[in-house]
Amino acid sequence: MTKLLTLLLVSAATVVLAGDPASVPLFLTTPATIGGFTDPNKERQDSMKDLVEALGKKKNIRLVAAQEQAIIVLEVLGRDVREDSGSFTKAFGGKNEVKTVRVKLSAGAFVTELSGSSAGGGFGGGPGRGAWKKAAYKVADQIEAWIRDNQAQLSK
Repeated sequence: MTKLLTLLLVSAATVVLAGDPASVPLFLTTPATIGGFTDPNKERQDSMKDLVEALGKKKNIRLVAAQEQAIIVLEVLGRDVREDSGSFTKAFGGKNEVKTVRVKLSAGAFVTELSGSSAGGGFGGGPGRGAWKKAAYKVADQIEAWIRDNQAQLSK
């Protein structure tokens, strides 16, 4: 699994490296992979794959294979599940789980945590987009907007 994830990241980074030169280089990692170790946490590995896919579709983001090449470092911290007991769910007598992906974004001395959840916007987020993937895409949307809002600062 770890070899597959590494191959996936390198492949995605290679494809995206040929992208828009105005894009911001971003390195994606987990706390456990710092220092070259592999992350034994399958949930973080799965979210890494989802984020590689989601971030790879953003024109202002270019995934890179090494932290030294990046302006932004995105660290996948983990995932959470909570039960949503909204009125829609209660009306149909069901249980709805809201899934959340948590990340830490670092750009120089600036550090913040972001999260995206599967809540809202329909069931599963469209074809081929399960709840975890939907949460990862929401994180990618936030990062894309943050980069757009901070482009001048990132260019310094």
